[in-house]
Amino acid sequence: MDDKVFSMYYEEISKDIDKFIGREIEFQGFIYKEDGLDSNQLVISRFLITHCVADASMIGFLSEMEEAPELYDNMWVKVSGVIDKAAYNGTELPMIKIKKWKEIEEPFIPYLYPLTIKIL
Repeated sequence: MDDKVFSMYYEEISKDIDKFIGREIEFQGFIYKEDGLDSNQLVISRFLITHCVADASMIGFLSEMEEAPELYDNMWVKVSGVIDKAAYNGTELPMIKIKKWKEIEEPFIPYLYPLTIKIL
């Protein structure tokens, strides 16, 4: 999943999780650890801009990996894993079971934009 299609795929996977269970996925984002997650869980996140930086909203995939406790908030990673399903606060979410990961540099343009937005 590259940056151009991230938000579109994120939305599609979130709408019909069962359709994607078992499929492999690869993407990059920054680590976000929310209170209430298990020690082996974290969110691989991105900021989506629809108009300007002030309206940025965070989107991301709940993920599981053994090394989660060793990783820190805002660390950029490239991950690959398998899509599964989990429940969090009573809501079914896609869950990425991470098989491989590596730390990366923050991209030059770290934000995502919907496909309908043209960057000048």
